[in-house]
Amino acid sequence: MSIHVRNWETKKGEVKTAFVLDYYEPNGTRRREFFDKLSDAKKAQAIIRADILRNEYRLKGEKKLRFEEFAREFGERRTKGKRRACRRDPLKPARLKEDSRLDHLTDYFRGMYLSKITRRQVEDYRSTRLEAQTYRKRTIKPRSINREIALLRRMFNEAVEYGYLDNNPASRIKMFDEPKKELVIPSNDELDNLIRAAAPHLRPIIILAVQTGMRQGEILNLRWRDVDLEKRSIYLSKTKSGKPRRVPLTDFVVDILGRLKSASEHIFLNPDTGRPIQCLRTGYTAACRRAGFKDFTFHDLRHCTVSYLLGRGVDPVTVSQIVGHGNLGMTALYSHALTPNMERAVETLSACFGKVDVKVDTWRTHKTKSAPEVLLESIN
Repeated sequence: MSIHVRNWETKKGEVKTAFVLDYYEPNGTRRREFFDKLSDAKKAQAIIRADILRNEYRLKGEKKLRFEEFAREFGERRTKGKRRACRRDPLKPARLKEDSRLDHLTDYFRGMYLSKITRRQVEDYRSTRLEAQTYRKRTIKPRSINREIALLRRMFNEAVEYGYLDNNPASRIKMFDEPKKELVIPSNDELDNLIRAAAPHLRPIIILAVQTGMRQGEILNLRWRDVDLEKRSIYLSKTKSGKPRRVPLTDFVVDILGRLKSASEHIFLNPDTGRPIQCLRTGYTAACRRAGFKDFTFHDLRHCTVSYLLGRGVDPVTVSQIVGHGNLGMTALYSHALTPNMERAVETLSACFGKVDVKVDTWRTHKTKSAPEVLLESIN
């Protein structure tokens, strides 16, 4: 990168002088910019050199895109060919949350050019969100902020892929430590109280969640064509993992579904409107409050199913297939429920040797004999 003087004569015989800034862009393209004053050329040289060192240099001719414009494009690509998040779909709760996160990001970065957003600004956003409060005057949890940063990172990765950015300014942002929620499995009596405290139209949904391990979106999206009461099973074609699965049904669930049979293609309907139920948050939260449950989400019912199955000796592979875990690692997270299984497994070892009433001395009392020799003599 250099500055040199250029003199030339015009057609009218006038002598012109200019200061030429000669440099190469990061992609190897040579550029030359002309200035009337040396000071202007030096200022431009300093700015370009600093931008290149900070990896913020934008190639000539690139489109300047504001964050809100790219966010709109990102949202359109995300929902292209899909129904809007306010309508019914298997992943509706997750998509609604992502829409909310996108709104928070757009409000903060509105008006900023995508190419000018730096890592420092992303860190400032994280700190600002940590100090902010919700409309209910509650602090925002680190887990929620981490999900917003993850979405921002995904957006920037897509911007790099489409050529709007050279690198991702959020790629090395550290996430907050998330305290793990203690998994408390309610007893049968406590679950009975929850079902009784729920509104009548929500009771079958809670029962189905506990006895099948299905996700909320999978339950609300159920149609009668997916249910085979004779074969006692439900076929889920759209799941979170993208893999269809068949869920077996208990006699109790078959009996309940048989009573709900209606002319509508959907199974669970709002009693006031007659339309499919789209959200359980208000009714379920009220039921938990009346039953004395604290911080017990609808998804925790799925955890109950996994824990109950593992605690009663069902192998993890079968449990994973029933509830639709993507891998056995997800099922292994419920290690607390496997404790009774491990205890029963160890007890079976005693049956292999039978009851032998022998006295076994420790090898430390025998100076000339090894531990294996002492044990063999004591058994013989």
